[in-house]
Amino acid sequence: MIALDATFDSDGYPTDESLEAIETFVGTPKDLVAFAAQMFDGGSVSITDVVDDFGRDAKQVAFVTCGWSGAESVIGALSYRTGFHLFFWHSSYRGGKHVYEIPADRWDVVTLLARFDLHT
Repeated sequence: MIALDATFDSDGYPTDESLEAIETFVGTPKDLVAFAAQMFDGGSVSITDVVDDFGRDAKQVAFVTCGWSGAESVIGALSYRTGFHLFFWHSSYRGGKHVYEIPADRWDVVTLLARFDLHT
């Protein structure tokens, strides 16, 4: 397990370094979710066991920002050209709910989840 501790500025918002750590993360989806969840003080994160649309066991991760801009910045970092978003995004809803589904057999597997450049 990769142990990362999120850092916050004097106003309680995630620092640029913490957001950069999300964007450049290499590790397991479980570890990335745990790291991102540290920064969701103004929102909520839930993890549920589900069966996905393909009949596989999966972990469904729901991030709800509740409109807090600190949590929105975390979602921005997760969604900014990252493998996590590309491979696992399920749905997004008005009100700041973002759902990802990770196949159970990938939850604890080290994966390149970092950002990538579409123009290389």
